[in-house]
Amino acid sequence: MAEPITVGGRTGEIDRVESDGTTHVWFGDVRADGAHIVEAFTQVEILGTVDAVLLHQLKANKILEIDATTSALIDRGFEYPADSGQLFSLSLVAQSNLTNAIMNRDSLAYPIQWATKDSMTVITLKDASMVVQFYSTALLFVRGHRDSGTALKVQVIAASTPEEIDAIKDDR
Repeated sequence: MAEPITVGGRTGEIDRVESDGTTHVWFGDVRADGAHIVEAFTQVEILGTVDAVLLHQLKANKILEIDATTSALIDRGFEYPADSGQLFSLSLVAQSNLTNAIMNRDSLAYPIQWATKDSMTVITLKDASMVVQFYSTALLFVRGHRDSGTALKVQVIAASTPEEIDAIKDDR
């Protein structure tokens, strides 16, 4: 079986490679007499295709790394009140609870209590304005990490060489 290759967005099989690097590729086209119709590509055209595939894969890997860092930062939880050292969960369940609290803030029976991520401390939210403040803190925390991750991903998308991709550091 011949080696597959994608050139110019079309996938074919390498028919033969000449000593000067010219690569003949068959894309499945057949003449009326049954002979394969092959197209010749220079070494530069073939390497350009390989480089494009490599660049795409490097970009995809870097974006996965950025997304993993963003998730890890959010998973740590948010601090409330500021500089208190009290961390609150942002698990999917916690985010659902936060959404429910903000949506129903005018009909909740106050005060309500909210446990820290480690369940060792409880804060009391005395009224709807405190729920808004608590929710806003969580939302700004998540948005900040998502936005900073998006800014890095924009840099990755704009990169045109492996070196440019490698130079993008996620040191959040």
